[in-house]
Amino acid sequence: ADRSMAHESEHRRHIAASREEVEGQLADLETLHASEVNAMVKEISRLRQAVKEGIEQLTAIEDRIRHAEAEREFCKGRVIAVEREASIALEQQAEAFNERQR
Repeated sequence: ADRSMAHESEHRRHIAASREEVEGQLADLETLHASEVNAMVKEISRLRQAVKEGIEQLTAIEDRIRHAEAEREFCKGRVIAVEREASIALEQQAEAFNERQR
């Protein structure tokens, strides 16, 4: 009976040690998992910030493109006006020259 009790006691110690080992491994896994989740959350935050900055840069570039296009249209209008003025001036000079020739 004493041997049976000793065997039972040894068996219980072994189970308790196994349980402690498994609980320790589980705690390690939970810590590792929490650490990985925190790292992922930080990476997502970093990526969100990078996307936000990228969108801001694209918006600024689009604004500059719109401004340049408006400036180009204005310049085209000025070129057309200057060409008209030059054409009118040439016609007037030609008429004045023809008047003098007569």
